[in-house]
Amino acid sequence: AWVASSLIISSIPFDNFMLLKFSDPTQTGIYSAPFKILTFAYMFGGNFTRVLASRFASFDTNLKAKAYAVKALPIPLLFSLIIAVTIPFSAVVINIIFGKEFLASAVIYQILSVGFISFFLSTIPSSIIIYFFGKSKISFLITLIKYALFLLLLVTLIPRYGAVGAAAA
Repeated sequence: AWVASSLIISSIPFDNFMLLKFSDPTQTGIYSAPFKILTFAYMFGGNFTRVLASRFASFDTNLKAKAYAVKALPIPLLFSLIIAVTIPFSAVVINIIFGKEFLASAVIYQILSVGFISFFLSTIPSSIIIYFFGKSKISFLITLIKYALFLLLLVTLIPRYGAVGAAAA
């Protein structure tokens, strides 16, 4: 129930709702374009945690969990490196995929990339908390605090900075 509640909270596109409320459709489009490119990180990260879940749930000692975490670490590191390498080429990526009309999205892509890297790097620690330690309630509380802060930042930053504010939040 705690994991499901976390997933429900995480699936609400607060950023797009707030952009439409406090900004305009153009800013929402400028934000959404690079977000859509990077959505594969959420999909891949979510599937990766499903693989981690069964493994961490099967361990009965800290040593086994730690050994597996170290063994699994290259995947999020490599994936994060791939995203990081694209950051300096954000304008090229945006131009190729969406065209020159969306070049304002390049800075959004850069900011969001850092967030997606952080998300992907958190897959192993999150899986350890939920599946090895069985502390899904702690994971829910982290999600709740994270999204409360996210909403506060969205309300604070979007009216002044538009799409850049949403990305920074």
